[in-house]
Amino acid sequence: KYYLPIVFIFIFSCDEPLQPDPSLILGSQSTAITTNDTLDISLNLNDNIVPIFGIYVKIDYDSLLLSFSDTTGFVAGNYFGGNNITFVKEENGSIFLTVTLTQGVEKKFGTGLLGSLIFFPKLEGSATISIDEEELEFYNDLGNIIEIINIETESLIIEIN
Repeated sequence: KYYLPIVFIFIFSCDEPLQPDPSLILGSQSTAITTNDTLDISLNLNDNIVPIFGIYVKIDYDSLLLSFSDTTGFVAGNYFGGNNITFVKEENGSIFLTVTLTQGVEKKFGTGLLGSLIFFPKLEGSATISIDEEELEFYNDLGNIIEIINIETESLIIEIN
C-alpha cells in the first residue's frame, strides 16, 4: 500500500527531459514583401546533438517570382564560425549549398545560423522556398555522410505584392 507512491516517484524521477528533434529551418522576418524589397532568408540548424564537419543542402524556390545570385546571394552565418569553406550554385530555381569547416577545426553541434540567402522579388504572387530533404547531407571530418536522426525541415511561403 505504501510502496505504490514510492514506485511512481521513482519511475517519474528517472525520466530525462526529451531532447527536441533537430531542425533545419528557413525563416524570414516578414512573409509579405513588395517587388521593391529585398528578401533575406535565414537558414538555421537547431538542436543538433551530432557533431558535424559540413552540410550539403538543396533549396528550391520559385524562379518565376524570385531571383537569386549564386555569387552574392549567400552570406555565411555563425554556426561553423569563421573557418569554413562555402560553395553556392544556382540552377533553374534550385540553390545547391555546401558549407564545410577547414581541416583541423573541431566539429560543430548545437544551434546556430548556417547563413542567409538574399532574394530579389520579380513578380507578384505566392512564392515557396523549401529544403529538398532528398538532397540534404551532413558530413564528418573524413567526408563521410553521417545521419542526423529525425531531423525536421520547414519551408517558407512568401507573399509578394
